Amino acid sequence: MFYLYQIHSLNAAGEKWSFIRNVKLSGPAGPLALHISRLPQTEAGAWAVPGVVLASLVTAGVGNYSLVYDPDPDNQTQVTLSRLTKVAGNTGENRTDLLLVFELLWSARRTENPQEFKKTFWLEKHAKGREHSEAVAITGGTNTEASTWKLTNPALNLGIAVVGRR
Repeated sequence: MFYLYQIHSLNAAGEKWSFIRNVKLSGPAGPLALHISRLPQTEAGAWAVPGVVLASLVTAGVGNYSLVYDPDPDNQTQVTLSRLTKVAGNTGENRTDLLLVFELLWSARRTENPQEFKKTFWLEKHAKGREHSEAVAITGGTNTEASTWKLTNPALNLGIAVVGRR
C-alpha cells in the first residue's frame, strides 16, 4: 500500500511526517500512467524519475510530499515504512518494466497502535535508511489507447530484492 505524506521541517534535527491519503500507483489516473503517457516518443525506452516527481503528480506540485510504501498495512505489531526515492523504467508499446527504489524510513515493533503511529511520526533529519528495490511491470506504454495500467510481474521474475547502503 502506498501513502502520500507531507513532510514538515520543524528544526535542524527533525521532520514531522503527516499522513495525507492512500495513493494508487497504477490505474489510468495513477502517477505511473501520468508520467509514462507524458514521455515524448523520443524518450520512450529507458528512463528514470525521482520519487518526489511522482508525488508532485499526485499533489499538483504544491508542498513537500513523499510517497511512502507499507508492505503489510494490516500488521498490528510491526511498522515498516519506506520512501519511494526513484523509479527506473523501460517503456515499450504496451508494457513498461519498472524498478522501484526505496529508502527504509522505519521498521520496528510497536506496542501501541501501529495505525495511530502511521498518522504522524517524527524522523531525524538527514538520517539515511537502508536502500532496497522491487522489480514490477505495468501494462501500459507508448500505445496509451491499449494501456490498462495494471501492475503485474516483471518479464524476468527472479524473486529477488536488491538490498544495499548508500
